[in-house]
Amino acid sequence: MSALDRIDHGLLMKAVCSHSKEGGIQLYIERWLTAPFETTDGERLPRERGVPQGGVVSSILMNLFMRYTFDAWMKRTNPSCPFARHADDALVHCRTRMQAEEDLPPELIKQLNLPRYKRIGASLLGRLARDLSYRGKGVGELLLVDALKRSLVMSRQIASAAVIVDAKDEKVQRFYRDFGFIPFPESQKRLFLAMATIQRLYPEI
Repeated sequence: MSALDRIDHGLLMKAVCSHSKEGGIQLYIERWLTAPFETTDGERLPRERGVPQGGVVSSILMNLFMRYTFDAWMKRTNPSCPFARHADDALVHCRTRMQAEEDLPPELIKQLNLPRYKRIGASLLGRLARDLSYRGKGVGELLLVDALKRSLVMSRQIASAAVIVDAKDEKVQRFYRDFGFIPFPESQKRLFLAMATIQRLYPEI
């Protein structure tokens, strides 16, 4: 279960109201958040927290919420640690192993309503390669999609939270960025894609 599934509606609406005073916008966002979830059997289940996975504005709302929680906490308590984040997917760069293994404070865990993790695993992809005769035929894209799907399947056995790649030049960086990869702050040639994002891209896996 990700932060998208756990987000507190009351806290989220406070963030929304601080940015928009339009009553209509606030009303429709609140209605959208609390709309019941319908199962394949036609049963309607109440939605008391979280935002729909893959929803059209879920990432925007999560970014807004995390701005006032995680981002603010990081800037206040760990100004020397750069981090990259999109919605509920984030990687923090620490200077020491002790710092990397330090637990999040209880107040932040409670605020974000998240489980506690001491370490986060990731899968590092080797360089994708194809014969020059296949250049421009979309083979690289097919290889990456296959690698992402395989990584997603394996993540259920090895507890991998993200896929990491190394780009040899700017052209390769753009290739990975087109798939949603996010560069590390300290090295634009190393990028990551959270496993939760891959799951949303390929829900059938």
